[in-house]
Amino acid sequence: MTFLLETLNSGDKERQSVVFILDEFDLFTQHHNQHLLYNLFDLSQSKSTPIAVIGLTCRQDIMELLEKRVKSRFSHRQYFLYGVQNFEDYVDVAIDILCPSKIASKEWAAHVTNVFNSPHNKVRTYLERIFNFNKSIVILKNCLTWIAIKLDETSPQIDVEMFEGKVDRFSFKDSKAVLIKGLSKLECCMLISMARLSTKHANQPF
Repeated sequence: MTFLLETLNSGDKERQSVVFILDEFDLFTQHHNQHLLYNLFDLSQSKSTPIAVIGLTCRQDIMELLEKRVKSRFSHRQYFLYGVQNFEDYVDVAIDILCPSKIASKEWAAHVTNVFNSPHNKVRTYLERIFNFNKSIVILKNCLTWIAIKLDETSPQIDVEMFEGKVDRFSFKDSKAVLIKGLSKLECCMLISMARLSTKHANQPF
């Protein structure tokens, strides 16, 4: 922490700006005394330190989790973003993921559009199961990525068999458990070490 603060303070307004994006922002509020958040917000108030802090969270009560001293340094700018609310928009997002406009061929785009928009296609049924369970675009991307990597010269098109099993894997299980399952032994050892360090230093400033 000391090194980070000294590095940021050593800059000036002529230096390149730095943007900190804190995903799952609510987890940072659980750190002892919220030391990291306080210092980052405090630095962002200084004109000589060109930094910005952006927090991402799904908790709408996030302001209640901040300590008073942290709130005093917070700009109180909040932007509420809402995901897709109906299935047709969800299907359009799925098509956009599989058909990047700059690289997708017309034949591939037509195939994907036909598969997802056909009302009697079982692929659409599987897609609807994911939507009804969780409307998260992240889960949708993970599922479609697994399907895309299965495509090759022998199986160049999407079919229902590719969705079988993959839907349950991504929509009806803990996403963290799915990610851990794909880790190597070395990555698992590092994850365990980080968890133990986090527990050991739970009451210390981050």
